[in-house]
Amino acid sequence: MGRITHELVSIGAQCKGERHEQTIGRQREALNELRARIKSLEQLRPVNPSYEKVLQQVVLLKRELAELRARQALPTDIPYLTTTPGSNSFNQQSTTTFRQSPSGTNTSDITPEAQKIIEERTAHAETMNTLQSCDELVSCFLRKNMRKNS
Repeated sequence: MGRITHELVSIGAQCKGERHEQTIGRQREALNELRARIKSLEQLRPVNPSYEKVLQQVVLLKRELAELRARQALPTDIPYLTTTPGSNSFNQQSTTTFRQSPSGTNTSDITPEAQKIIEERTAHAETMNTLQSCDELVSCFLRKNMRKNS
C-alpha cells in the first residue's frame, strides 16, 4: 500500500504542476495582452485637456498679475501711461508720444523728474510685454512637447 500511495501522490503532484504551469502561461498571455492594450491607448489618447486648460489659466493669471502690478507702479498723475481695462498690454504708443505731454507740447515742458518717470514706465511696459510674450512662447512649447510625448 505504501507504494501505491507514493505513486498516486507523485501523479497528483505532476497533475498539479501541469495545471500550475498552464495557469502561469495564461496569466503571462493576459499580461502581455494588457500591456499591448495600454500602449495602444497611450498612443491614441489625446493631450490631457484638463492640463491644457490649467496651463491656459496659469498664463492668464500671470498676465493679469503683471498688469495689476504695472498699474500699481504707474503714477496716477500721468494718465497716458495707464492700461486700458481688458487689454493684454500697455497702450501701444510710440516713445515720441511719451515724450510729449497730452496737450502736444514739447519735451522741454516736462520736468526732468517726470521725463525720467516716463522713460522708466516705458521701459517697464516694454519689459512686461516681453515677459508676456515669453510666457506665451513657453506655454506653447510645453503644449507641443506634451502632444509629442503623448
